[in-house]
Amino acid sequence: MKSTSPHIKVLYISQWFLYSAIIFILSHQPHNEYIPINIWDYDKLLHLFGFFLYGVSTFLLFWTAFPSTSIKFRYLFAISLAIFFALSDEFHQSFVPGRLMDPFDFIADCIGIIFSYFLFRFRLINIFFHNSKPISHDA
Repeated sequence: MKSTSPHIKVLYISQWFLYSAIIFILSHQPHNEYIPINIWDYDKLLHLFGFFLYGVSTFLLFWTAFPSTSIKFRYLFAISLAIFFALSDEFHQSFVPGRLMDPFDFIADCIGIIFSYFLFRFRLINIFFHNSKPISHDA
């Protein structure tokens, strides 16, 4: 794999911290009474999409921050970190007025993370890192 420039590393690391902060800030908002309660499916789709993007962000972080580690290590720790963040986000919401820790939100978050893994593994890695041939995932 080609070495990533320091500027790109800073960009990918910064975007991960920014995206984590955005999720935290959004999760810290008290329940808005004006939002209809019957948007269950819509809410889960937002969780799925939000954590899909968070998963991609986390994979980019691990791909640039730890270039000399094995591919399996990067995938394992990126998925673990993203799932831990999703769980801690739900736990955090239990302390916000009008919010609660919803296991179905956590499941939607995890599904989004898993989707990001498959997309990153089979397509995005070649786009972001400009490889002319697919990366072997056997290492």
